[in-house]
Amino acid sequence: MKTFCRLTALMLMLAPTTAMADAKPNVVDQAFSKYDRNKDGYITKAEIPAGHEMLEHFDMADRDHDGKLDKREFGIVLKMI
Repeated sequence: MKTFCRLTALMLMLAPTTAMADAKPNVVDQAFSKYDRNKDGYITKAEIPAGHEMLEHFDMADRDHDGKLDKREFGIVLKMI
């Protein structure tokens, strides 16, 4: 019985990991890939189309003020629009 309980617990712990590996990229990942045209892992104002509403929120989301958005900062922009 102990062995059965341990195996069940192990399977339950591994189930979310397996599901995550099969999951499709989320909305932030997909949008980030679309706007990160040079694929350097950051989005600059130059990579965002002129007049796009993301530009209005860019500086607020750029928490480290380096002039580019990492994926976390980009997620903040998406929540603002």
